[in-house]
Amino acid sequence: FRRGTADVEVRPQAPAARRYAELGDRFAVLKRPLAAAIEYRKAIAAGPQEGPLLIARLVRVLLDLGKTAEAAQYLAPALEQYPEHAPLHVLAGRAAIARSQWKVALESLELAAWLNPYDPQVHALSAQAHGALGQQGEAAAARGRLALVEAAGL
Repeated sequence: FRRGTADVEVRPQAPAARRYAELGDRFAVLKRPLAAAIEYRKAIAAGPQEGPLLIARLVRVLLDLGKTAEAAQYLAPALEQYPEHAPLHVLAGRAAIARSQWKVALESLELAAWLNPYDPQVHALSAQAHGALGQQGEAAAARGRLALVEAAGL
């Protein structure tokens, strides 16, 4: 485990919150999402956050655990507060796909692609959602964008 760089490091205000967040990051790296979720929840409860990164990390591990309802409880207010944070829209797309809400997923993923067209996960999830709706042409186009982004190393 190594600490994040300045552009991705979570910096909660309270020292206790920072410790919980760092421990959550360690558990996430070790592929222990339940333990990571516990620590992220503690960090959020311990003090105010600077930006949406900690919420996004908690939502990500909750989705990994299949806890889409709880993830949505954290995600909705975060999206209202940070509507231009592309990773939150990607997570909203993942949550909608987990609930088989394909059109809702595509709306979130379109916003994410508009904010960050170089995120390969956006295109992979879009292809999945289009395929589930039987939109094979759009699914193929999304897979093409995915291949382009991955090949270019963007």
